[in-house]
Amino acid sequence: MHIKNEGLANAEASHAQVIFYHLTGEDNSYIKPIPPIPAGETIKISFDATLGSWDPNLDFEIIVDFYNEIDETNEINNTVNGICIH
Repeated sequence: MHIKNEGLANAEASHAQVIFYHLTGEDNSYIKPIPPIPAGETIKISFDATLGSWDPNLDFEIIVDFYNEIDETNEINNTVNGICIH
């Protein structure tokens, strides 16, 4: 996934979380440290995820700055939801 610092200041290190929502109700959640991101820059990270049995059309949610470690001018752009299409 790509994370962009849309602010005017450098972002300190933080954490990101991804949650995969399974149809079975057995969700998988992973948290990963994120390095500092210079103002206006984008970084690419990946999660090593063990999903078990694959559900078609698996929903997911990604939350950056998961622990609210960064003081931001816009706190509402830290979450994205989507669907993995099989």
